[in-house]
Amino acid sequence: LKDGVSEQIAQWLEAMGALLTEHEFGYRERTAYTMKRMLFLSEKGDLSEVQTLAEDARPSLPDEEHARIFDYNHAIALWRLKRYKQAETLCLSVVNRYYALFGITPQDVMGKNSDVLWAIINQPENVHEHIKHLADALELLARINDAQGKVSPFLRIHAMKFYNMTAAPESLVRVGQDLADEFVAIKDYVGAREVMEQYVLPVVNEAGLVQRLVQVRSQYAVILALAGEHEQAEAEMCRLAPFFEGLTGEQRLEVENQSNYIAQLAYKAAKSEVTRLFGAVGRNEPCPCGSGVKYKKCHGA
Repeated sequence: LKDGVSEQIAQWLEAMGALLTEHEFGYRERTAYTMKRMLFLSEKGDLSEVQTLAEDARPSLPDEEHARIFDYNHAIALWRLKRYKQAETLCLSVVNRYYALFGITPQDVMGKNSDVLWAIINQPENVHEHIKHLADALELLARINDAQGKVSPFLRIHAMKFYNMTAAPESLVRVGQDLADEFVAIKDYVGAREVMEQYVLPVVNEAGLVQRLVQVRSQYAVILALAGEHEQAEAEMCRLAPFFEGLTGEQRLEVENQSNYIAQLAYKAAKSEVTRLFGAVGRNEPCPCGSGVKYKKCHGA
């Protein structure tokens, strides 16, 4: 948190705490305050106070529904504090309790689309809210695993299915992009491409998520380049040119870096192909590509 923002939040929480002391608010308001304070303190690195707040508040929660939400927020705080094992244990508990609420297991989700899942789950009151919470918990668990160097693509795949059930396109696209990155990290470029083409890009187009368009399509272009589809990657970046004027400085820099990376990948591929076809070439010899330039200034640069 930036200093100014941190100070503002601290003042807001202090005022909120004073109101709770002065007036007879119920458990809902007190629990909301505790969770917000836990999350704030986790950003400040205060593990001891986070744990004290959690231990004091947890016994007074009225039911399992509130307990799941509280534990989810506690898991976020532990994740931010880099207490990954504790965060994983708590978040996994939240996920399993939501699965129990719906009367299914993770195995039941495998290979099923959202419409099929909707037909087989229990549907308690506020079912869409509970489904959204399960998707959030799955996404958090995936991020906790990321921090520990664990590969867990099914967590994000399942989260996307549940986000789809609650018509949450922004969340679905965000998780889909992270899933594609997860595949890229293990060099499964085909898997990454399938995620983008089958799930992320269609949702961006159908939901009209214009604010996500450049980010998503430039990520897709990088994946194409990594998969060896260099001409397609370059064409994809060219199609984004009309949108560059509307980008912020940070967004423009990100796209420029991606464009440079795509060019580097194409260059390395071309250089490897020249070596494969013509063998070793002297640096002062003409480049075999036919440019008429010395190899050291062309594909040997």
